Amino acid sequence: MLKFLWVLPFLLCLSKNLLSENFNYIDSLSIKTPPEKMCSLDELVSYCETQALTDVERVRFYFVWVASHIRYDEKTGYDKQNPLTVFKTKKAVCSGYTRLLMQLCEQSNIAVKYVAGYGKDVNDEKNIQNHSWNIIFINGKWQFFDVTWAAADMDDKNSSLSFKDWFMTQTEVFQKTHLSFDPAYQLTNQLITRSDFFNKPTNKAFYTEGGQKSNFDFAQILANENGLDSLERTWLSFRRAYDFMPMDSAVAIKLAKLQAAKVKPIFDYIQEFIKNDYPKIKQMPVAVRRDWASRLQNNEFSLLEALNLYTELANFPLSDDNKKAIKQNLMYYQKLTDFAKTALIELNNEIALRE
Repeated sequence: MLKFLWVLPFLLCLSKNLLSENFNYIDSLSIKTPPEKMCSLDELVSYCETQALTDVERVRFYFVWVASHIRYDEKTGYDKQNPLTVFKTKKAVCSGYTRLLMQLCEQSNIAVKYVAGYGKDVNDEKNIQNHSWNIIFINGKWQFFDVTWAAADMDDKNSSLSFKDWFMTQTEVFQKTHLSFDPAYQLTNQLITRSDFFNKPTNKAFYTEGGQKSNFDFAQILANENGLDSLERTWLSFRRAYDFMPMDSAVAIKLAKLQAAKVKPIFDYIQEFIKNDYPKIKQMPVAVRRDWASRLQNNEFSLLEALNLYTELANFPLSDDNKKAIKQNLMYYQKLTDFAKTALIELNNEIALRE
């Protein structure tokens, strides 16, 4: 029996070589995709799915295609980072790279997420900027991918890194240079704090050093968010980010914008209610008034939520333009909240008198 033990390491070596050769084949197909297969996203996805047989191969195809066909261009506007525009122009910044890879994976029914956060330059740890990347569910778990940095490494002949370093990157490697705004997207038991990420050396995998314990069950978070629209999911993500990094201005501004977008329909509804409906409702039957009081009470909760956040942010160290916008919204939410409270008292008093 012992004389056959040599077969195991041989087979392991063979499997690694086969995997490497397979990736080399997929990489070549991706880089040399025929022009007629790149007329649309649908055609590219169809071509990939006929050539790549597994999810890993398909993600690899898409990853290499985006890294090799899209050029980083800082002059590209942030309003031009949607997948279709990036695909057509072949230009993007990190958000465009990330969204395009996400779109391609989604069209192949591969679970993928867009992650926003900070990226730390591997050659200059003081250079930390807003960044985005993907996590993709492969081989039974969520794994890290940074197609933007992969593209940069392909373009930089002097780089000591290979674009392969950012494909299914090991957590302890990836977390040295990437910090997600939402702590749940760190996918670790021990969270890296903002202070540690900004101040500790890049060459230390500090998330293993007993940092803040994570209480996030990522699978449960995803399950809870099923059925929610994109705005609500993003708001929940940045609410977690704000709670984790309360003094981070980038997170605070993003949450403020999301909060404003979330409240806008209620804002518009109550303004219209004040102008046209409220005088009529006061004269309507009790059942109608009770229904409107219930609606108003539900909206009041959302207004209070926005009011509390903007009250916190009013004294936040932001730019003058952002401070002005925060205070203006705070004033609007305060007026509408005051009206909602007064209207509720009036409606409930009149309902009580009639019953």
